[in-house]
Amino acid sequence: SAGAAAVADAVRYRAEAAEMADLMSAARVEAQSLRLALAALEGLRARFAARLGTLAFTPEPVGRAVAVVGQTALDQLPAAISEFQEALARLELAPASARPVAMAVWSRYGDALERRSRYGDALEAYRRVLTLARINPVDHVQSSYAYQQIGWMHELMHNPNDAIATYRKQLQVLKKLPEQQAVATEITRRLAALGAAPEPG
Repeated sequence: SAGAAAVADAVRYRAEAAEMADLMSAARVEAQSLRLALAALEGLRARFAARLGTLAFTPEPVGRAVAVVGQTALDQLPAAISEFQEALARLELAPASARPVAMAVWSRYGDALERRSRYGDALEAYRRVLTLARINPVDHVQSSYAYQQIGWMHELMHNPNDAIATYRKQLQVLKKLPEQQAVATEITRRLAALGAAPEPG
């Protein structure tokens, strides 16, 4: 049946997304700390995988978008970006239960835009994640990754003061995620590299 096929596709897309996310992390090692990227993406991917099967709408457009997230070759990214845009347009009409997937797709969309050096557009995509993540229930994992990427976009756009302010916001979120201590350590290192003065207390 169509329903069974959709569920089977969702399971397959989820498995492919996990493999592709690993490839994407490896490809970004020259641009950003591999340890930081892996720690943040692992939590985000796990959240997405746990929620995808419970959505009350067809996973096909979302699954297709997630399936292309690992496309790291620059000549393939325009097609990936187009898939994200279609998925996000459909998610605008999806029920509230789709919010976790919307956040994951916005994050991956931002990652694809970054790979195309569209830093301003990527920054806006990550800001959409923050907007959704603040809606009850608050999603600290998604928020942390979005702050991390916004800070990185500011670094790439040579806005160190904005990067510092954003990384400090991420550290506040990371206080609620003790399992991501490695990420907090790396962000603290990034702040020092940017010349940020230690915060009191």
